[in-house]
Amino acid sequence: MPTLALFDFDGTLTRKDSFLEFLKFAVGNTSFYKGMILISPILSLYLLRIIPNHTAKMLVVRYFLEGWHEQTLRKVGARFSAEKIPDLLAPAAMEKLTWHIKSGHEVVIVSASIDWWLKPWCDALHIDCICTQMAYIDGKFCGDYYTPNCYGSEKSRRIQSEVKRLSQYDTIYAYGDSQGDTEMLAMATHAFFRKF
Repeated sequence: MPTLALFDFDGTLTRKDSFLEFLKFAVGNTSFYKGMILISPILSLYLLRIIPNHTAKMLVVRYFLEGWHEQTLRKVGARFSAEKIPDLLAPAAMEKLTWHIKSGHEVVIVSASIDWWLKPWCDALHIDCICTQMAYIDGKFCGDYYTPNCYGSEKSRRIQSEVKRLSQYDTIYAYGDSQGDTEMLAMATHAFFRKF
């Protein structure tokens, strides 16, 4: 019977979060660390759970990248995917991902990461990707989401919406590492939290 494998990306397939690493790569170390100091009140509000994950993320990415051309962001994302993501990957997680691919299973990465860097990485492995997408006006990033941040219940909603013939899968594996993966893990016949 057909088998589906759903993987979170950050913290599951990677050893650290790719979002901040991408920002650092895009704007350079100096601008990144100066910016993080300036927006530290936003980070504090998030850590204190006063503002939710999706709001904090948008405020941060808006500060650094609003107004950038879409094509520039996609080029930087493709470079980051090729040059930096390999160093972020967790060997045990990649071993399990490779096993699913070689077993002929349908593999989908389901992540809050932005398509700028995640889609090129998935495309290189010939696997599907469900992730966060950003909005543009006149070809420039306008500082808002095009799709809701792919986190928590949004993950299960997007899976149900975008995985074709979801009901055909007799076996569903899911791998995650955080509260944001709870709903996705609940969809699986074999759920793995911080283990493989």
